[in-house]
Amino acid sequence: MPFARKRSNLILSEEDKNSLLELSRSRTQPNAVVKRACILLAYSEGMPISRIAKRENTDRPVVERCIDKALSGGIQTALKDLKRSGRPPFI
Repeated sequence: MPFARKRSNLILSEEDKNSLLELSRSRTQPNAVVKRACILLAYSEGMPISRIAKRENTDRPVVERCIDKALSGGIQTALKDLKRSGRPPFI
């Protein structure tokens, strides 16, 4: 018997689902955005994290971070890269 999910389910509205479908099929968006859209769609359909990671040819921590960002901050937050600390731009 498979393990029960510890994370809550990701519930998408029709508008969010349609925008994620568009992004997942896009050939002009950055690859990271397309991959995150595919991850979120698969998780919302109830697919286990291990299977999502195998299908997207990545590892579990990447999938878990994407899902956690979506659950805590929303879909648009999960699709973008978070701000990182670093040296300020210099010209």
